[in-house]
Amino acid sequence: MEKITEKIKLLALVIILTSSLVFQSQTISYSFANAQNTVEGSNTFYEVDVLLSTDTNFKLGAGQFYIDYNTAAFGEAIEGGNLTFSRPAGSVLAEKIFGGALDAYNIVNTNSTASKVSFSWSTAVAGQVSENVTVAGSPNLICHLKILYVDTNEAPNISFDTTTTPDFVTSFGLTFIDTTPIGTQLLNDNYDSSGSVITPLITWEGGSNSSITDASNWAGGNLPSITDNVTIPNVAISPRIDAGVTFQANDFTVNGLLNIREGGNLLVDGNFTNTRQVRMTSTATESATLLVKGTATGTITYERGGLIANEFSIVTAPVNGQSIKAFVENPTNDIRVNTSVTPNRLAIAFYDESQPVGSKWVYYTTDDIATDALTFEQGRAYAISRNTNGSVTFTGTLETENVTKNLDVEWNAIGNPYTTFLPVNENGNANFVSDNTSKLNPANLGVYVWDNTQGKYIVLPLSGPESFVAPGQGFFVRAAVGATEVSFDETQRMTQPASGGTFNKNTNNETETGITLITKAKGKSVKTVVNYSNKATEGLDPGYDLGNFAGAELDVYTKLLSDINGEDFTIQAVPLQNINSTSVPLGLVAEKDTELIFSIETKNLPFDTKVYLEDKVLNTITELDESEHIVNITNKINGSGRFFLNTQSAKEVLSIENNSLLAVKIYASKETLFIKGLEKGVFNLKLFNVIGKEVFAAKEIGNGANKIALPNLQTGIYIVKINSSLGSKISKIIIE
Repeated sequence: MEKITEKIKLLALVIILTSSLVFQSQTISYSFANAQNTVEGSNTFYEVDVLLSTDTNFKLGAGQFYIDYNTAAFGEAIEGGNLTFSRPAGSVLAEKIFGGALDAYNIVNTNSTASKVSFSWSTAVAGQVSENVTVAGSPNLICHLKILYVDTNEAPNISFDTTTTPDFVTSFGLTFIDTTPIGTQLLNDNYDSSGSVITPLITWEGGSNSSITDASNWAGGNLPSITDNVTIPNVAISPRIDAGVTFQANDFTVNGLLNIREGGNLLVDGNFTNTRQVRMTSTATESATLLVKGTATGTITYERGGLIANEFSIVTAPVNGQSIKAFVENPTNDIRVNTSVTPNRLAIAFYDESQPVGSKWVYYTTDDIATDALTFEQGRAYAISRNTNGSVTFTGTLETENVTKNLDVEWNAIGNPYTTFLPVNENGNANFVSDNTSKLNPANLGVYVWDNTQGKYIVLPLSGPESFVAPGQGFFVRAAVGATEVSFDETQRMTQPASGGTFNKNTNNETETGITLITKAKGKSVKTVVNYSNKATEGLDPGYDLGNFAGAELDVYTKLLSDINGEDFTIQAVPLQNINSTSVPLGLVAEKDTELIFSIETKNLPFDTKVYLEDKVLNTITELDESEHIVNITNKINGSGRFFLNTQSAKEVLSIENNSLLAVKIYASKETLFIKGLEKGVFNLKLFNVIGKEVFAAKEIGNGANKIALPNLQTGIYIVKINSSLGSKISKIIIE
């Protein structure tokens, strides 16, 4: 009965090959993958997968390919026990028909010459293939090749033989695009043999020290490159990747210990496997990175350094699967516990915008970790605090794929889920904020990170200097109306940027025109920025106007020129053409009985542009230049309307004159300024040099003939400006 069945199958193949042969132009591409040497007892084998790709989907029928090989490595005319063509689970040729009762394909023959072997197959029953065997796109696993070495010192030199095409290397579709007749011969086969090459395996020996870049520590004295496979066995001296070092390899396997120090980088172009221990460290300013482009197996430990005793840091777990219970109970993490409440409250919290003001950080309790059910959520940021200065460690698996994080309305605490740096802006427009622009509030196109120096969250904007967040760095984003998620793109992962500041790296030195207003009080210092741009309007400019993150004890911000009652902004862009005529409303948060110290830093302002702080309560306008201006407030302030940041050209400042004081005469000698005709009231006097710089100021009471002593001034022309309740007057004087 078996012989009859085999005859029926062969007859079916003959019918396909002879009776209904139709030629069809279609690209079929053969390739190799996963080439490796394996050892079984005393035998060494060469193994590789054979893949099939297509430019048009089709039902696979019969097919055949030839392979050339090195006879010095494997011998001649290899067949039998020295050669195996298998069809692994999941391969096309492993499919079943009739509900799994019968293989969909038969291996017809394996023919060999001295240095060539062919492999062919046919459908088991004519006209019958599984619905699951459609060859679609690329790549599709066809079979697996395994050959016994006779000499392991020889190279395999495995490649597809193309000299026999198209007579033998063919594929026959039973139903080509479900309409082509049975027995269609598919031509235009392509062959790529590059995947058959075995990547060299280089082993760490650690002969003299732990430096991973010292060639003497590697077998044969060969320092690996990015094309080599690397293994780290369990030896006495384990490798270490130091700061400033970027070590690259193809596949990377750790069977011993590996330390990646802060500022050190491991770039794995292929697959990463850890069977024992890999430890990464960081400080407040630098971080280790591990970037795996292939698959990652095993766990790693990441140490997030730079935490300050009794202060909270916003942190994201850069690995998956870290138990919160184990994290808290790890004594080296030294997590604070509030035992004055029941249940005891842990210094680990997540942010919930739906909670009342003052309670938006929700703390875990000892009841929450009574069982080991909770793990740190991927891409979520947590507020964490230690009893002492130090670090916290996370242990888990590496994330190498894209990550999607759900959003709540308004503000969300999220963070970098990778063991690599991540660009938040710039970077050729491939960055987190650009990817998620439609998901973020138009007034908050950036990420908000904590700044210890200001004691508040500051923004890294889409339009700002190029910035990166480190592994484990948490931050805030504000969701757009209706947005439900943001995404992290794994293709944007990168090792340590070339330069930067603290954990949020800032590397761009883009030239801007603007004013930074600095407000100091009680040892704290906060900033708000007004930039001038040709791209800006007086309304909201998404990406250029960045909303303020409220909640700081001392804060300063601005209001839009066109919307004084709208949102608060930490960065505002105004039209460049208005640079000498803006009055930007300021907002302040400060406690009562506070001495506020105002100063400015400017970038590329025109030389004749003056900056003034206007105080509507004290009814004063004070020029802000190199010096600081002090305002004492007696009542708590939390809002806008009192202070304004004004700009004006020095020429315009000196050209305004009220005709009510035209009769007043102003002249000078070397050391005295004379004011005649101003007979009553208090007046303020300012003296400017010809480039508009204030050189003298005084406050006097008019007596009809005031004499005002001048400092020792250089000979030249000066401008005098008088302001009084009666009006103002500007006059030119000459000091000889």
